[in-house]
Amino acid sequence: MFYKMKLASIIAVALFSCNGCAIKKHRASNILPMEITAQFSISPKTKLFLSHLNRELKASGKPISEFIPSEELTDKYVISKTNGMFYISGVLSVQQNFDFDTLDSVGVIYGFTVINTVPVHIPLTGLHDFFKLSNITYFEISKPLNSY
Repeated sequence: MFYKMKLASIIAVALFSCNGCAIKKHRASNILPMEITAQFSISPKTKLFLSHLNRELKASGKPISEFIPSEELTDKYVISKTNGMFYISGVLSVQQNFDFDTLDSVGVIYGFTVINTVPVHIPLTGLHDFFKLSNITYFEISKPLNSY
């Protein structure tokens, strides 16, 4: 009798453990990349870029850390590759009390501020966090030189 109970316990633990593993694997395989949205005003061109990027991210099924943008995306929106990382360029307007350490925290490379306007290079891997920063009033992605 004791052996039957012990055997039943072992079988129950094995079944529940395997069932849990199968569920975890199934859930992990269905995780879609997080959609990137802005918490401050952005230009129409930036809205188009985010829409295009989100479509490509969803189609790839990869997180942005593993994502490689298409040639169409890189040509249309001036995405450059530096030291193995993809960046977008643009200009942002910030409030007087903006903390530039927040840009550093998401890996943004930025230039000199002129009348609260800052040129930036944002890594694609930091876009989600960048668009959640506070005290930014506006962002506009750069346009390709051939579009002027």
